[in-house]
Amino acid sequence: TWAWLALACGVSAVALARRSAWASASGAILILLTTAKLLAYDTLALRLDGPPAGVAVAVNWQFGSALAVAGAGLLCARALARRLPGGALPATLRHLLILPAAGAIVWAGSFEIDRYFHFHGQSFANVAQARQVGYSIWWAVYAAVVLAAGFLARYAPVRYLALALFAVTLGKVLLVDMSDVEAGYRIASFVALGGLLVGASLLYQKYFREALAHWDRPPRDKL
Repeated sequence: TWAWLALACGVSAVALARRSAWASASGAILILLTTAKLLAYDTLALRLDGPPAGVAVAVNWQFGSALAVAGAGLLCARALARRLPGGALPATLRHLLILPAAGAIVWAGSFEIDRYFHFHGQSFANVAQARQVGYSIWWAVYAAVVLAAGFLARYAPVRYLALALFAVTLGKVLLVDMSDVEAGYRIASFVALGGLLVGASLLYQKYFREALAHWDRPPRDKL
């Protein structure tokens, strides 16, 4: 993974120095392949093959690789915005780099939560349920951070990713985390959640849609 990432960064640096959009696509594809390997093999496949390695949580090669891959994707996307500010291809490449980078961090962080509860969750009465709650807290916190970053960077796709993660987290809380809660409380939670979502959508339609449309039109296309 580290060798692939080094090669991808080298190719991207040379391509951006020459201001070649099509050559930059090669570097972006290499970064995407490295990200896919991290998500599919370095984390998921190894976890399905056996328990997580008994190493410190968040201080290990898996999480370090995820941070490095995500950082490389974000840096490459920012360099594309500065070196190749116009055109459909650079914009598409930036989308393809930023969104997987954001997804890689939340994905790798979830495996770190699994690692913690596998080795240090004996103090919980129900380790499986505690693990699920840990996932939900991590996803919600990360979605809030990504949403704030999307507003600060004036980048709508990241905001959409954060909202999608919020939706998945809410659904998981109601369907998985609350699976052992009495039916009456679950029904009340569904009704309350539905009311909040309807109210939020009406508020967005009335007050924020035009403001966000203006906010997403910066003087130049940038990250």
